[in-house]
Amino acid sequence: MKGNYADVRSDVEIPLRWTDDGVLDLNAPEGADRRPPATEVFLHCLDERVRQGRFVSDKTRGSTYAPKVFSGMPAGLTCGYSKAQFEAAMQGLFHSNEIELVPVYGVNRHVTEVILRPGQCMELRKSPSRRMSDADAADIDALNGDWNEDATPHEGGGR
Repeated sequence: MKGNYADVRSDVEIPLRWTDDGVLDLNAPEGADRRPPATEVFLHCLDERVRQGRFVSDKTRGSTYAPKVFSGMPAGLTCGYSKAQFEAAMQGLFHSNEIELVPVYGVNRHVTEVILRPGQCMELRKSPSRRMSDADAADIDALNGDWNEDATPHEGGGR
């Protein structure tokens, strides 16, 4: 391994260990120069995309595939996580129920499933940037099996 800023003396050894996250300096103090876990970075990127109203999915061939999108975002690039590492993080988050697939309406009124944290769908209904109408919310509740008897279905929505 090349050490650009290493001591130039030939008798100095820097013990390193290769891990799934890259090369670690075994002499580094605990917590020094360590990146956050991939799951934390995944959730941070997810929150950022949801805040922007730019949703991601779990569809591996889609242009909004979460691990692919997140590996190209500043947080993903800074931490150096690969698409494969984000895929593993996503599977772990699904398994622990920290993220879920939620049906939402796209701009073309087609329902698509996106990745959200539990409870984020309710926040989207209140968000002025997303502008989810009560009719859209009722339709999504019906898709989720949480039909609200007081809500009226959307007029003219051919399902």
